[in-house]
Amino acid sequence: MGPGEILTLGSALFWTMHIFVTERAVNFHDAVDLTFYEMVFISVLCTFVAYYYEEAEWEFNHLITNWMPITAMGLMECIGFTLSAMGQMHAPPTHVALILATEAVFATIGGYSFLQEVFNSREIVGCLLMLASMLLAKIESDDESAKENKQ
Repeated sequence: MGPGEILTLGSALFWTMHIFVTERAVNFHDAVDLTFYEMVFISVLCTFVAYYYEEAEWEFNHLITNWMPITAMGLMECIGFTLSAMGQMHAPPTHVALILATEAVFATIGGYSFLQEVFNSREIVGCLLMLASMLLAKIESDDESAKENKQ
């Protein structure tokens, strides 16, 4: 495993923790407020981290010329996370994880369609493993729901 795979694995673990923490937090707090404070905290944190690691690349004219895409991406992320948190109030965590995992599917389709990315055999196997794990999680979730309904 290389550094990219380790980073991806770590990101997946943190994403999973985010789903479970959000699921519990929306039971005690308003989803919109929760998402707002999350976005403010992450924005400030990422600004400091980016400045620390990319100080030489920080130029004010980059912010001025790219304010529209930065703002649009920020708003779309806020809307997406808010809707996700609101949905987590009413859906089981397995369903939420499966729905949110489709982000990778759309990213793959978009990369292939718009950026003409080509996948090697290792990446195709990775995609198939992800698909198999999503299907397995859904099947197990349905089995658990069926057992609960029988009781």
